[in-house]
Amino acid sequence: MDLMRLALRIARAEYTRAVASYEAEDIQMEIAMAKGETFIRSFLSLSDEPKTAFFWCDGCRADITFASEIWTCLSESGSIQLDDKYYKKLKEGIQGPVCSKEHEHYWVPKRNMEEIDAVPVGSVELGEEVISFEAWKEKIREQYRVFKHSLVEE
Repeated sequence: MDLMRLALRIARAEYTRAVASYEAEDIQMEIAMAKGETFIRSFLSLSDEPKTAFFWCDGCRADITFASEIWTCLSESGSIQLDDKYYKKLKEGIQGPVCSKEHEHYWVPKRNMEEIDAVPVGSVELGEEVISFEAWKEKIREQYRVFKHSLVEE
């Protein structure tokens, strides 16, 4: 499972439990007040609902809740993320100063959350197979060694 989504899922579950407890105490407080009794709450107010955005469009600051259907700027080493609305305006020359329409951008296609959740923590999906993160890094190292060796031979 995507760790960001796991953290959000846990935060939402905790929030849901807190809301249920708060609402149950509302009922208990009403009953106590009807009887002329006092009731001391466990907590005075509800906590804030967890934020769903893990990052934002660097151009318009719109919330991005999942790394899906966004543009990332390859010219900025992937450090700039843009939502589709901002990207289209950027390409028309309307938006700025974040990024440039001359930069190379990559579209992160729609991702299926159920498929992502099926990948165990500490693993990555590589094509049709799921491998450990360590095995994936070793594959990258091997490709780098082969590439580096081919440069030396030229």
